[in-house]
Amino acid sequence: AKSYKSAQIMDVTADEVTAIIQINYEGTAENFAWVVPVMAKPEFGLAPLSVFQRLAQNTAPRHSLNWDLPDDGMCGMYQFDWAAAGGGPNEADGGVEVVSEEEVGPYNAVVLASDTADELLAWLDAKGFDQPPESLPLLQHYLDQDFLFVAIKLKKGADVGEIQPLRMTFPGNEPCIPLVLTQIAASEDMPVLAYVLGEERVTPTNW
Repeated sequence: AKSYKSAQIMDVTADEVTAIIQINYEGTAENFAWVVPVMAKPEFGLAPLSVFQRLAQNTAPRHSLNWDLPDDGMCGMYQFDWAAAGGGPNEADGGVEVVSEEEVGPYNAVVLASDTADELLAWLDAKGFDQPPESLPLLQHYLDQDFLFVAIKLKKGADVGEIQPLRMTFPGNEPCIPLVLTQIAASEDMPVLAYVLGEERVTPTNW
């Protein structure tokens, strides 16, 4: 059995988006496979888990109860704290272009380009990524918008305990959380938590 849930931090500027994504995974290291659409080829890095812990501690709502007691009574306040603690670059393989391939901490990360979801799904299946047939129209949804795909597995010998937040930086000014494809590996009612850092307020344009 395996399951995923995620939290994301989006740092948005006029010409660049940095996404830091935390994945909580239950399963074996061999079965870990993560495929995410991106709007442009990213630069990869890692981020400490503490960045999410510190954000949660400093942004989570804090609630209090104010008791209105009689004049001869005492007034007190109780404080609640809800803070939550495959091929080489540019090679074509079955109609799929491997744009880049690199090691990032415990991960092997490959950036892929493809014209059709059939070719992309065949490549992923051949490389050991767990993408069910029902993901076909979901992959095509992003390909139709000229998205690239990042395919990630744990390096040989890496353990699930080494999974840590992944940082991706790419050109653009519009953050995107790929909820359409996320449903494939999601558990029922899976929470997705997103922090967006920028000069202006952010509101969703679709979902």
